[in-house]
Formats: sequence, structure tokens, C-alpha cells
Amino acid sequence: MNQISTRRFAYGLAIFVAAYAVASLCLPHGTLLVGLGNAGQSLILAAATCTALLNVRRARKQGLPFWALTSFGFFLWFVSQMIWTYYESILRAEVPNAYSGDVLFFLHMVPLIAAASTQLHAEPMGERSTRFGYLDFSLLLVWWFFLYAYLVGPWQFVQRDELAFGMRYNILYAVENLTLLIALCVLWLRATSWKRVYAHLLAAYVIYGVSSLTINIAVDRKGYYTGSLYDVPLVASMAWCAYAGFLAFKSDPAPERPLLSAQAQTRWHSRLAMVALFTMPFFAAWAATDTAVGPAIQRYRLLLTLAAMLMLTLLLCFKEELLQRKLVGLLDESRRSYESLQLLQEDLLQKEKLAAIGKLVAGAAHEINNPLTAILGYSSLVADDPQLNPVQRSTIAKIMAQARRTKALVSSLLTFAKQTPMERSVLDLNTVVNNAVQLHELDRDTQNVNIVRNLHPDLPAIWGDKNHLLQACFHILDNAVEAMQEAHGKGTATLTTSFEGGKVLLRCADTGPGVADPGKIFDPFYTTKEVGKGSGLGLSACYGIVRDHGGEIKCENRIFGGAEFTLSFPPAEKEQQAQAAVVGRAKELK
Repeated sequence: MNQISTRRFAYGLAIFVAAYAVASLCLPHGTLLVGLGNAGQSLILAAATCTALLNVRRARKQGLPFWALTSFGFFLWFVSQMIWTYYESILRAEVPNAYSGDVLFFLHMVPLIAAASTQLHAEPMGERSTRFGYLDFSLLLVWWFFLYAYLVGPWQFVQRDELAFGMRYNILYAVENLTLLIALCVLWLRATSWKRVYAHLLAAYVIYGVSSLTINIAVDRKGYYTGSLYDVPLVASMAWCAYAGFLAFKSDPAPERPLLSAQAQTRWHSRLAMVALFTMPFFAAWAATDTAVGPAIQRYRLLLTLAAMLMLTLLLCFKEELLQRKLVGLLDESRRSYESLQLLQEDLLQKEKLAAIGKLVAGAAHEINNPLTAILGYSSLVADDPQLNPVQRSTIAKIMAQARRTKALVSSLLTFAKQTPMERSVLDLNTVVNNAVQLHELDRDTQNVNIVRNLHPDLPAIWGDKNHLLQACFHILDNAVEAMQEAHGKGTATLTTSFEGGKVLLRCADTGPGVADPGKIFDPFYTTKEVGKGSGLGLSACYGIVRDHGGEIKCENRIFGGAEFTLSFPPAEKEQQAQAAVVGRAKELK
């Protein structure tokens, strides 16, 4: 199919229709002509069904309902034609004027009308809208079948009258064809890139509407036989439908803006469904008051109306149930979105507070550094005095040690507080861990939690930003401590560094309750804390920091209780270490 051009396909269809016309003109009415006529119509309907199915196979969501319904309509048309062929070519009998296949001939237009209402050219609809579209088609199918059974069926199923059947069938079938033509005409006038496809479908159905009405009148007058000239425009319309489907398959026009939004379309479908249901009492009143048709037809119509009302009511209740579920889902989604926005707002406010605190810490640290520098300087001068006794020298050494510890702590606070772009350098992961522990020891409310460090002494260096890695380590440690405090009020957090499998590893294990869902722990806004106590963004930020450093982070629950976070980083390459050494020497020279 992909190798056949649209022009060649059109030429093939034109030759087929011309050959059918020549056979209708040249062959006498008989078994050969009837057989060729039925075979030709069945073949061209099979081609139309196949071209529609080709579009179903390759259609995006926006075209799937249209081509699925069109394929179904063509298939019903094909089945009704095969029933006609069975009567004439297999049974060698004349097809009765009112037979079971007339229902399929009538109903095959309903999927085509429903297809036109799905707006083939429109942008893709959601899965739920598609489901509602098929439900609306079910309502439409039940209503049209009811019209057929109510207006035409009594003279086919109850009190057989071919003349009354034929007249009512022709009128109702003409109304059905006119409905389809009006829908296609509106689409053709409004569409742009799909205008050619709509034009071909409109022309095909115009020819079909005229030819089918002409054939039905000829059948009522006993002047029709299969293969006659009446069938030439009918076969031409079938071929045109096949060409329209193939043209859509080859050209695949771009989606356009729909005539009606999904909400407006659903609203109109709901209104039409309500109108269909509200007409049922009028049909019941008509059946009860129309005594001229006889009691048998009256009872038939009353029972038929009650059955149709029940079916339409069930379908509408099912649709209401789907709508209610959709609304509940939208409300839940809106609630979750609102809560997420609240958490995001709180997190932004918290970040603003932290930024302000960072500025305050930077200023305070600068002020603290000045007296610390003086304390260290004067202590060093005093320590050099040879007249000091051992006790005094020991006291001075303790003062200097505590001053250096305070200076290192202030330096860690400055590193943690400042928000700067990533500046990579060669780092010792043990140093980052020690700084994170020092920062956490400032929180006096967590003194009942024991922090154990098992640091590998010969750990390879890594390439990263000390500020970002310090924040990640601090947050993971803080998360473990908070989990233990909330569960037991105490516990032990163990920080372990190692070099395994060519990776530098940091493991943070705790004795807390563990993680409810380790697979979601790094998802944004995922938190097990109460609303307002956690934004669910901290571990997600840690995940991003580790991934930015070319590492991996995972979380799993330990067998004996508690959770364990594992961070792995690639060791710094020789080129990076050499680059860091050059930068270090340059700073020393300055």
C-alpha cells in the first residue's frame, strides 16, 4: 500500500467503475450479470473498509475514533451486501423487499454520523474523552435503531406490508443520509488541511444518498435488479469512499483547531442524549393514541418504547457514573496540586529565610573570625615565651586548640551558608563528612543521637564542589537523625566511607523505623512528615547534587531495622588532580 500512489489508486478505481458500467450496459439481465454485480459491490466495499482500517492502524489519538467508527460503518455495509449476495448468488432467490438485511443497510449510516461528530481534523482528545465519544455513539445507535423499529419495523416484523414498509423506510433513510451530509458539509466548510478529505467524503455520500434513494424506489416498483445501471452511481460512491480513505492514509494532514472544544462537544452530546430520552414519552403517547394501526402494532410500539427508554436510561446512568468518576479524579488532582503548591510556597519561604540567615551567618562569622585571629596570634606569641611553666604552656595549647576548632567550625558554617555556582576541585570525602558532623553537633536538641564515623584512612580523592556535597551529606545525616528522634527519641547513625568496585562510597545507616517506600524517597514533594513539616524536596535536591557529580545514590531498608543511604562517586582522574595541583600552586604564589 505504501508503494501505491494516490493517482494510481484513483485510476484503478476509475477503471473498476468503468468496467462495472460496461458490464451493466452490455450484459443482459441474468445470473452472470447478477453475480458480477454482487461480486463487484462486495469487492469495492471490502476495499473501502480496508482503506479505513489502514487509517485506524496509523492514526494518532485524534483520528482513531473517526476511522474506527468509519471502518465499523463500512463493515456493516459490507455485511449487508454479503447477505444480499447470499440471497441472489447462493440461494438463487429474489431478495424480499422487507428482510433482515435492511436493518444493517439502515444502521450502517449511524457509525458514519457518529464519526463525523468526532471531528477528524481536531487535535487529539484525551483517553477519557474518547471513551465518552464511544458511549455517545452507543446512545446514538440505540436511538436510530429505535426510530427504525418504531417507524418501519411494524410493517416488517408485526404486520407485513411491503408498500408501507418501503415508503417509510425510504423517508427515514433519506433523513439519515441528510443528517450525515449536513455534518460533513459543516466540517468541509470549516476545515483547512483536511478540506480535501472532507470534500471527497461529502461528494461520495451525496452520490450514495441519491443513488440509494433511487434504488429503493425502484425496488418498491419492482424495477431493480443487481447489475443494472442503477448500480453504477452506487458503485462509484463506494469507490469514492475507498479513495477518500486512501487519500487520508497517504497525505496524513496535520491536526487543526476543533470546531468545538472537548467540553462543548461533550455538552452538546449530553444535550442530544437528553433530547433522545425526552422524546420517548411522546412516542409512547403516539403509540397509545394511534388506534388506526391496530392493537398488535400498538402493543409492539409501547413495548419497544419501554425497552428503548430502559436502554437509554441505563446508558445515561453509566455515562453519569463515568462523569462523576472523572470529576472526583479532577477534584483529587486539583487538591493534590494545591497541596503541592502550598508546600512549594512554604519551601520558597524557607529558602528565603535560609538565604537571609546565610547572610547573617556570613556577617557574624566575619566578625567572629577577627577576634579568633587575634586570640590565635596572641596565644602563639605567649606560647613562645620561654619563661612559661608547663601548666601555663598546657593551658595556652588548649586555648589555641579550641580557637582553631572554633575557626574551622565558622569556616564550615560559611561554606554551608553561601549559595554559589558549582566550583569543582579535588576533595577528600572524609573531610566533607567530618564537616557535616561538626555542623550537626551544633544542634543541641539532637544530643541523644549518637553519630559514629568509620572513615577509610586511604580514601581516593573525588572531583566535586565541597559546598554542594556538604549540603547533601548534612541533609542525609539530618534526615536520619530526625527519623530516629521521631520514632524512638534516640538512636545511632553510622557514617562509613570506603572504596569498592572503583567507586568512592559513603554509607549513612540509622537505627530508625526505615523508609515506607524507598523507590519514591527521591521523588519531588514525596514526604512522610505531616503537612507543613516537610516539603519533600530535600532528598530530591540531594539526588540532583549526587547525579551532577557523576555519582549515584540509593536508599534501602536494612534487615534488622533502619534505613541506609549509599552515595557512590567516581574517583578523581589524574588530569583533574594535576589541574587542582596547578590551581593550588597558583594560589600559593599569590
